Amino acid sequence: TSRRPQRGETASSGSSGTAASATPSRGTGGASAAAGQGTLQIQTLPWARVFIDGRDTGRNTPVRELRVPSGSHRIGLRTADGRMTELTVQVPAGETVRIVRQL
Repeated sequence: TSRRPQRGETASSGSSGTAASATPSRGTGGASAAAGQGTLQIQTLPWARVFIDGRDTGRNTPVRELRVPSGSHRIGLRTADGRMTELTVQVPAGETVRIVRQL
């Protein structure tokens, strides 16, 4: 299968050769764009605890909708065995960035 370009992602993980993607897509705009927010969708195998900019979100993957301020964010994904994978994504206002990662 072919993957889309990974616009907006910088991976800083110790695991190489894993599938990863962070793809922005246009949302419906509206209030979230006006407020300077975007949305993250995060899916991992296996499941992971999600951290945004060093803070625990209290959520595990899959995350269907997580609103964040537009701009650059450091995403931490911690597996059940305690391994942390980090990546940085750019979240445009009014858009959804989808992260798919095998940990």
